[in-house]
Amino acid sequence: MCLSGRYQIGNKKLKNSFTYLPVGIHNVIFYVEKIMSSLMSYAALAFAIVLEVAGTTFLGKSEHFTRLIPTLICAILYACSFYMLAQALRNIPLGIAYASWGGLGIILTAIVGVFVFKQKLDTAAISGIALIVIGVVVVNGFSKMSVH
Repeated sequence: MCLSGRYQIGNKKLKNSFTYLPVGIHNVIFYVEKIMSSLMSYAALAFAIVLEVAGTTFLGKSEHFTRLIPTLICAILYACSFYMLAQALRNIPLGIAYASWGGLGIILTAIVGVFVFKQKLDTAAISGIALIVIGVVVVNGFSKMSVH
């Protein structure tokens, strides 16, 4: 539902259905729409990250693309991940979205590697992951180009 004042009843478009609302309400409605749009973009980004991690998990299970079903699932999950990343780019700048997608994907993939593939993380890997976490927090929390 769009709150910006553009509604349609049958074939008749109502261009400004908020004409009789107090002046301040227009600004509130605009900001609520902007916040909801940003939240939906971050939800799309989060879903893109989860899909990318799932795709990477199936990449490992495909055994170098020699197993058909895991390979197909991997390709589908990656395609869906890129689609959701593209949806996130409606309101999140490319640099912010890609840094978050890549960084959080690396962290979650490392966690999946430990629990699913029984891989061990050494001190260098843990230190690198900690730096990625710090980088994602800095980019999302302090960057001027980020959507807040």
